[in-house]
Amino acid sequence: MKLITKTIFYYLLVSLPLIAIAAFLGYTLIKKEISDSTNEYLLKEGYNAEKLIKNQKTVGVIYLSTDSLSKAIPVSIDQKGMVFADSIIYDQFEAEELNYRILKYHFKHLDQNYLIVVTKSTLEDDDLIESLVKACGLIVALLTLAFFVLSWILSISLWRPFYNTIEKLSNYEIRNHRKIKFGKSNIK
Repeated sequence: MKLITKTIFYYLLVSLPLIAIAAFLGYTLIKKEISDSTNEYLLKEGYNAEKLIKNQKTVGVIYLSTDSLSKAIPVSIDQKGMVFADSIIYDQFEAEELNYRILKYHFKHLDQNYLIVVTKSTLEDDDLIESLVKACGLIVALLTLAFFVLSWILSISLWRPFYNTIEKLSNYEIRNHRKIKFGKSNIK
């Protein structure tokens, strides 16, 4: 194996796992940020539902979205705590099953308990993550290719004086006692 090939091989051994780790961390961080953003959206919509309940004159189901998935339902149970969940729900408009993030919690107003259910489709978030991963993958692939092409070109030019020296030494004959003239190089 040539020295240049072996050098590039070692660069590859070190850089590819680092690139894979960076891609995984990037994906994880983006996914977490989108999930946090979705949760914030659901909390804000829940707060808006509480305001609607407070302005409601009669007790009844309050639909918070046109698809009837987000709503405030009068219930007899008074419970504490919020629950975030992921679910797959069939969307008639899209005619397919979509991923949803759901927030459920109880709210009490004027001795009436309500179950507030707020949903948000995460399809757009998944598409965004998929697009980001594709873009990052393309960038990583191009950077990797550029890195190895540049390394190969630089290795050839940087190692040329060394190879010239090796060639002159291999052609040297002790019997002739000719003086060898080495090329000048700024590399020690």
